[in-house]
Amino acid sequence: VVLLLILSVSWALRLFMLPGTAEQETNAAPAFGGMLELAVIMPLSWLPLVGDYTRNARHGRRGVSAAALGYFVGSCAMYLLGLLSVRKLPEAGPVASMLLAGLGPGAALVVLLSTVTTGFLDVHSAGVSLRLVFPRLGQRRTPLLMGLFGLVLAVSAPGGWYEHFLYALGSVFAPFFGVIFCRRFFFSTYRISTRDIILGFMAWAAGLAGYYILLPLGFPLGVSVPALVVSMISYYLLMKGAILWTQKY
Repeated sequence: VVLLLILSVSWALRLFMLPGTAEQETNAAPAFGGMLELAVIMPLSWLPLVGDYTRNARHGRRGVSAAALGYFVGSCAMYLLGLLSVRKLPEAGPVASMLLAGLGPGAALVVLLSTVTTGFLDVHSAGVSLRLVFPRLGQRRTPLLMGLFGLVLAVSAPGGWYEHFLYALGSVFAPFFGVIFCRRFFFSTYRISTRDIILGFMAWAAGLAGYYILLPLGFPLGVSVPALVVSMISYYLLMKGAILWTQKY
């Protein structure tokens, strides 16, 4: 991780030293809402992974705070590096940008280190989730199975499919966390019941529907944030209605 940080800083400095590129308007440029949506989905999809690690922290509040701060700073730094790369070398992808900036063999090292570090986290988290469904698989076998599955998927899936997969992640995770946040902020003192779970899925479905309704409209704030708000409001109203109904009868 330290070596990856050094290489990333070196890449940023080399990009900064390059002469600026004249701005060219293009009709193919994506809308701000679409770019914001892709920027939101990636860290949002990593929240379960962060939870799989922070649940083992000795001090819960400190562990969550450290993870939130580190992830926030790291994500912002990478987005700024990507923005700098696009501004300086608009026609180059990440690897081509590193090569054109003169990073040389360091470019291959950045790809290798970033793939290894994030891949390790991914297969561990996926293994944790799989063991919740199939606890007999064991702690060592599940990461190997998920790593092999991810390798097959990466080799066989077309490259353009990745963006559609990100949208699918956003449609699932944004309303899901809306329900969780609403539960945590307003109903944490209530003991969870089957009724609450059913209402949660109903609110999640409302957020999911809102996501795909807003997606083709090019909403200026992206789609994940409005879908999260829709699911939060839906869950709050459903829970309040259920509580009032119980108190009345």
